[in-house]
Amino acid sequence: MTQPTPPAAAPVVSPLELKLRYQNRLRSGANWFFWIAALSVINSVMMATGSSISFIFGLTATQIIDALAVFFAEDLQLEAINMFRIVGWVLNLLIVGVYALFGVFANKRKKWAFIAGMALYILDAVAALFIWDQPDLLSFAFHLIVIWGLIGGLRAAGKLDQIDATLRQAGLLPTDPPPSAIQPM
Repeated sequence: MTQPTPPAAAPVVSPLELKLRYQNRLRSGANWFFWIAALSVINSVMMATGSSISFIFGLTATQIIDALAVFFAEDLQLEAINMFRIVGWVLNLLIVGVYALFGVFANKRKKWAFIAGMALYILDAVAALFIWDQPDLLSFAFHLIVIWGLIGGLRAAGKLDQIDATLRQAGLLPTDPPPSAIQPM
């Protein structure tokens, strides 16, 4: 008679390996902010060049600004057209810059960057549903996918904080951060 084999023991994962896994998840989530910014710029360039194509991946806010700039500039003099385009580009670059900054700070494990960025991106998703003649369901769905990725990055930041606290208690990480290479004067 054969005896049943015992279940295999769960593999032991070192804290360092676990930390590396969560750092990768954090970066993956935080880098969504850079994708949002870059694809929004691409959409604005395509709109400025008269393309009828736009990606569902960009920000609705920048698309609204682009559409308003084109709308207001249609029957105006050449100087006014250029002024509307310049104002539109400045506003778009400010918005895109904010998302890029969220990416920088989120990669530094700043939870506020994830939370603030998600809040703005949720508002942008709602705008995709209500601002146009018809709801942009594909853009809204993509927004939800990105928000899920951002949530994953935020959760990874929390897990990394827990791992670091555990490693500090075990004496494997210093309790004080290392001194800066640049000393204040």
